Amino acid sequence: MRGHALTLLVALAVVVAFLTASANGSSATGYKGDVDYWGALTVSIDNNQVTALQGRSGGIPCAGPSEINPVLFSLAAPVPVVDGKFHAQGTVLDDYRHPIQWSLDASISVARAIFGTVSLSGPPPTGSGTCSRSFRVAAIIPPTSALPPQHTTFVDATPPSSGGTAPDVNFDFRHGVITHLSANATTMCGQSVMGARLYSTAYHLDPIQVNGGRFRIVSNVLDDYSVVTHVVVAGRIVGKTATGTIDSSRSWDVNGTIVLCRQHYRFRALASRPTVRSGGAFYDLQPYRYGHSGAFQYYFAVEPRACTDHVSEVRFSVVGGPSRTVPCNARRKLGPLQPKRNYHVRVIALHTRHGKVVAHSQLADAFAYLPGDDANWVPAPRVP
Repeated sequence: MRGHALTLLVALAVVVAFLTASANGSSATGYKGDVDYWGALTVSIDNNQVTALQGRSGGIPCAGPSEINPVLFSLAAPVPVVDGKFHAQGTVLDDYRHPIQWSLDASISVARAIFGTVSLSGPPPTGSGTCSRSFRVAAIIPPTSALPPQHTTFVDATPPSSGGTAPDVNFDFRHGVITHLSANATTMCGQSVMGARLYSTAYHLDPIQVNGGRFRIVSNVLDDYSVVTHVVVAGRIVGKTATGTIDSSRSWDVNGTIVLCRQHYRFRALASRPTVRSGGAFYDLQPYRYGHSGAFQYYFAVEPRACTDHVSEVRFSVVGGPSRTVPCNARRKLGPLQPKRNYHVRVIALHTRHGKVVAHSQLADAFAYLPGDDANWVPAPRVP
C-alpha cells in the first residue's frame, strides 16, 4: 500500500511541476529587433521582469582614429519593469579583453513595442582616453512561423517594372474581411536592398477590416536583418480587382549618420470572380486606462467612423464580457476589463431608417491585448 501511495505522490509531484513550468513559460513574452539598425537584439519579459536580454552594438568610436569593435552585451540577472520602463546595465569584454560598460534604458508601448537607448563606453584598443557611443534599440513581438496558403482569392497581377522589386500582394477576401495577406515590404538604402515581408497572419493582424471595398494596414515588421521596419498598406477592392500602395521605411546608420530608407510600391491583384461589397463602417479599438496610480481601471476605447449604408451605430461585444453600442464618429470606453489579457471583441454594424434598426452586418472581429502596468501609458483625453 505504501508503494502505491509513494507512486501516486511522485505522479502528483510530476504533474504539479509540469503545470507550474507550463504556467511560468506561457507568461513570458519574447521580443526581437535591432541595435543601431543592424545588430540583433532579443528581449524576454515575464511577470514584469526582463528575464533575458542580448544585443550586439555597433562600433564604438574613440577620441583618436581608433574604435572599439562591436561587442555582444547580455543581461546577467533579471531587472524589473516599472510602469512599462526598465533599466539594465552590465560589463562585457571587448576583443582586447578590456572591460566595456553598457547601460540600456527602454520603454514598452501599449502596442507592445520596445524602444530605447543603449550606451557603451570603455578604454581604446591602444593608448589612453575613453571611447563611448549611444545606440537606438527597438524590438517587437516576432512573427509566428505560419506560412501563407498556396492559393488565395486574390493573386498579385502587378505589371513588372524594370529593376524594381515586385510587390507580390496576395490575400483572401471572404465574408467581408481580408485574411492571409502577404506582401513585399522591402526598403532601399542607397543601392542596398533590405528585404522584408509582411504576412498578416504571422503578425496577428487578421482579420483586416474592409469598408466599401477600402482597407488599410499599419504595422511594424522585421526585415531580413531583424531591423524593425514600418509598413503601411492601403488598398481598394472593386469587383475582381484590388489596387493600392505599400510604403515601407526604416533607418540605416552610415558612419554615424542616420539615413532614412523608404520604398513605395503600387500593386494590383485579381480574383477569379467578383467580390461582394462589404462593410458599413471602419472602427478604431485602442487600449485605454482611467484613474490614478494604484486605482486605474482598464478599458478599450472604441470609435466607429466612415459609416455608410445607413449605419448609425456599431455594437462592440467582448466575448464573455461587457458590450456597448456606440454612435458613428463617437469615442466611448468598453469595459472595465482585467488588464494583461488577450480579448476577442465581436463587432456588429446597426443599419437604421427613421431611427429604427432595420438590419445588422458583421464587421471584422478584433483580437487585442489589453496591457496593464507592463506598458508605458501616454496620458490621453478622457473617454466617456
